[in-house]
Amino acid sequence: MKTQLIQLDPSDDVISVRDKMGWSQTSRILLVWPEQGYILSRRLDLLLLQRHSTTLGAQLALVTQSPAVKEIARDLHLPVFENARQAQNVRWRG
Repeated sequence: MKTQLIQLDPSDDVISVRDKMGWSQTSRILLVWPEQGYILSRRLDLLLLQRHSTTLGAQLALVTQSPAVKEIARDLHLPVFENARQAQNVRWRG
């Protein structure tokens, strides 16, 4: 299954990520957090992105090392992967 990989920048916010997601023409969107920086770490941020992916008809998953983001993703039932290769080689929940 084709996956749109979106590398996030330390300066990204919900609006800029939604714009990036809007260009996707695949049924799976993988958001990759930057190594440095602390972005999109509120529950509301991830909830809005999850709703936007649903509107686009796409599944959403994350690649992040942030414990806070991982915990929120788990609460929202979003798959979280260690790296992009792992995400592209397995079936996502949903």
